[in-house]
Amino acid sequence: MFSGKEFLFKRVEPVLKSFGNNLFNLGVETGHGQRMKLLNNSLIHTAFAITSEALAFGEKGGLDMKTMLDVINVSSGQNFASQHFFPNHVLTETYDSAAQISISDKDIGLFVEEARAQGTGHTVAKAASGVISMLADQSPDVDQTMIYPFIRDWDQSEE
Repeated sequence: MFSGKEFLFKRVEPVLKSFGNNLFNLGVETGHGQRMKLLNNSLIHTAFAITSEALAFGEKGGLDMKTMLDVINVSSGQNFASQHFFPNHVLTETYDSAAQISISDKDIGLFVEEARAQGTGHTVAKAASGVISMLADQSPDVDQTMIYPFIRDWDQSEE
């Protein structure tokens, strides 16, 4: 994600390609690349949190995790968390996506701050941010995929 003049984009394109193949010039206005990164990160962190909550609900009710993922991933509830993080890092119980929960906490927190500052909706992201922050406050260095057991084991029956 990049914002800036096209000739500058062309000049740095080889360097950007060393980081990834999907390059997007989001226009000439400064900050559009950062804004896009914030909103994209908010989507995955929010999706991961709600997917964790839904799968914990299913697991507590006796459903098999792999079967739930098989159904979800060919249905309308599919998302990157259900397609990538859960099969590769949660179902395997390796919890090794190589990103710390403190980074997730920072990312979604920045989105909430910026959305609040510009007066746009952030209620759902704020709720996800609250849950992510609780785990990050307790264990900042754990992998972000540890949000699943954190949510699964959190007894909210009295709340």
